[in-house]
Amino acid sequence: MSTLKKAIVMAFPGYEELYDIAKPSIQLFARKHSYDIRAHADNATTLPPAWNKIIRLIEVFRDGYDVALWLDADLVIINPFEDISVPDVMHQAMVTHGDVNGTNAINAGVWYLRKEALPFLEAVWATGPVEAAVPAWWEQNTILQLLGIPPVYPYASVEPSNEYAQKLFDLDYSWNVAPFTRQGFFTSQGFRILHAAGCGSVSQRAGIMQRWVRQLGVDKLT
Repeated sequence: MSTLKKAIVMAFPGYEELYDIAKPSIQLFARKHSYDIRAHADNATTLPPAWNKIIRLIEVFRDGYDVALWLDADLVIINPFEDISVPDVMHQAMVTHGDVNGTNAINAGVWYLRKEALPFLEAVWATGPVEAAVPAWWEQNTILQLLGIPPVYPYASVEPSNEYAQKLFDLDYSWNVAPFTRQGFFTSQGFRILHAAGCGSVSQRAGIMQRWVRQLGVDKLT
């Protein structure tokens, strides 16, 4: 059994409805793989709420955790039976999403980090918002920039360009499956997390998440 101190970290001010739908699957995953859950409904910043992600992850590592798994509130864990596996030498891991227009970008909605990533998080916070092609990506734009990926179309870096990028692991797509990506969304077979990113309003995403829970029997998993 792992002796690492691990936490699932979430912050969702204004998105409590989505968290309530996601919570049972997250609790099951946490129980199976020995994660604490650090969930925050309050807003800890005057920046857009997405920046709570960086604050809360920094807090977790300063509190002595070895591993943090950030999860957006608008997702459902449909296969909780396997934990994320990342090579020991890597400090963080995310899925690279390809969209229907052929662009590629990492997606920080499911983000695995080791304590060695704390300097990166602190650099993201110190840098703050940056100019970008999609302003509504907020903190993710800064994450991209500090990884050496310009936050403008097409959001791509051919080779790891700095020490942060060299410690970033490309997580398997099954850990962050989003309907908008060109990888396809026609079957749940082999998928672990379904993510309603880019699926409209809070109520629209809630409806999608509830359908996943109902149709895939997520509420029956033990």
